[in-house]
Amino acid sequence: MDLGVAFARTSVVATGGPVSTLRPQLALVLAVLACALLPSTTWADIGVESVRPAVGDPGELVDLRVACGGCPRGGLRLPVSLVPAAQAPRPQRCRENALCAPTMREAPRELPFRFIGLTNANSRLRFAIPDLNPGRYAFVIYCGPCWRGPAGSLITDTGDPNAVLRIQPDGNPETGGESGSVSIWWVLAGAVVLVVALAGVIRWRS
Repeated sequence: MDLGVAFARTSVVATGGPVSTLRPQLALVLAVLACALLPSTTWADIGVESVRPAVGDPGELVDLRVACGGCPRGGLRLPVSLVPAAQAPRPQRCRENALCAPTMREAPRELPFRFIGLTNANSRLRFAIPDLNPGRYAFVIYCGPCWRGPAGSLITDTGDPNAVLRIQPDGNPETGGESGSVSIWWVLAGAVVLVVALAGVIRWRS
């Protein structure tokens, strides 16, 4: 049994007994020891706080802020990757009535993931949007200490619209390349009309 998970999710101390059956002083001491000695598995406390801008073209600079409720400022290094939202890792059922983040032995860097950099907990990561296909992308935060063992947790949230990045076609930050193509056709059509009109004027004068 993973005691860290048990403590975090069911309030059971390392002895396996409910906190309410122990004397208050002993319960407090054991709780402090458990928090200090057992790796934290409350991965939900770590996540994307803001993405600015949340929509952009490849090459555009983005400021990503990652928040951690129980982390000392600057005390935890977190690798961050991008992945298409449809392919983002999902929480998995673990133990009884619990959800756990999926795990990997190291931060994901291979397709479909794209590594964008390292950030400290409760700080900002500035990166340039990589040259990826247009669409919605989720941020995947790798937290080594969040899982007991040689692996780390993959933390992501595709349900929060403020925690995803939308990459648009290169060349038009507002509406993408499709609008640019339409504009070109309008210019060509106008040029044709102008040529026809000039030819009519010249013929009329002659």
